[in-house]
Amino acid sequence: MIRFFLVDEWVHYIRGLLSLVIYGGRIDNIYDSNVLNAYLNSFFNESVIQSSNFELCNILSFKKSSLNHLKDYISMIEKNIPQEDNPVLFGLPANIVSSWQMIQSGTMISQLKQMQLGSDRQPKFDRLVLCTTLSPILSIWKRLNSQTTFHSMQIPEVKDSDDPILEILSVEYIFAINLVQIIHSSLSNLNKCIKGTQLPTKSAIEMSHSLLMHQTPEHWQNHWDGPNDPVQYLSTVMSKVKATKELVSTAANGHIFSNPIKLTKLFRPEKLINALRQYIARKMKVGMDFLKLAAVWKTMKKENMNSVFLEITGIYIQGAHFDNRLCEVSSSSPPFSIIPNLLITWIPSETSSYYENSNSVFIPMYTTSNRDDLIAEIQIPCEGDPKKWQIASVALFLAVC
Repeated sequence: MIRFFLVDEWVHYIRGLLSLVIYGGRIDNIYDSNVLNAYLNSFFNESVIQSSNFELCNILSFKKSSLNHLKDYISMIEKNIPQEDNPVLFGLPANIVSSWQMIQSGTMISQLKQMQLGSDRQPKFDRLVLCTTLSPILSIWKRLNSQTTFHSMQIPEVKDSDDPILEILSVEYIFAINLVQIIHSSLSNLNKCIKGTQLPTKSAIEMSHSLLMHQTPEHWQNHWDGPNDPVQYLSTVMSKVKATKELVSTAANGHIFSNPIKLTKLFRPEKLINALRQYIARKMKVGMDFLKLAAVWKTMKKENMNSVFLEITGIYIQGAHFDNRLCEVSSSSPPFSIIPNLLITWIPSETSSYYENSNSVFIPMYTTSNRDDLIAEIQIPCEGDPKKWQIASVALFLAVC
């Protein structure tokens, strides 16, 4: 009993030292912290310390009775752990190499684009160079606006409504129109500077330099953080504006719960999820703080689920395959795959979730595969130990970039 207590105390001490001091102090992401804690709980626990056999993963196990000295452990590591990192050793998805290659390819393409412009990275304003280089971007923006009046229309006012979803969508539409007009104004001023009808300002010089470097100007990103490629940024903005306008019309006609929605069509999708929370709170006549987010896949929805659901479509998953529950991927699986439509709602905090905690795991849902902007935490059924899916860094995305 005393020995068990000492082992238990020692294990907790080591885990705390590693999670809070050695590694934890360098981590500022809650999901990275979850991965670290999952590792520590798997490798530093009473059963591992006291067991005579230990399995690091399904390709490496050993008997501790044969390891009596430090050199025995070193020898075991040298003989059994390959020189090249195997994803299985770290509990990572078998197709993690494909994801890494995609990231490396994107980085290399970006660097090659910048190399085309030479080594002079100081902002200059050469009208002849800018006229030749930036004409395609100006032409693209002109074409995107050719059949719309978003760039010149009067900014609409917020529609006061008892429906918080309609109200927030009208706010999003105003945000969208305002962004289009900010972009249009800055490009119009830049075009005048290039033609020589207006003296170049500091902001025009900085923006021209960003566009020359194939980077979205910081001035635009400050209003909405979108793609780094300026052409992609402009086309994405126009696509989202049109989609937001359609969603406002859909909500005004009372069909917002009848049709699937692609959250990626919105500039700030988390606003719609929060509006749904407000809508359900009013319907239930409870405070918003007494509700929690709940989700169920459309293919698994049961008839006795009477909540108001918002159906989300076009969601990607990375790190696992989804077949009514999380399943492991193979080395030949694509880095990302589409999952079935997701139904989200808000339920009273004291109400049981749709899935048992022992057979499910909460995974993050991000705006894009960059994993920068967190939208929500989604509970998803899984097979096996939920910790292994945290280690695999499984996540959902509204868009892949």
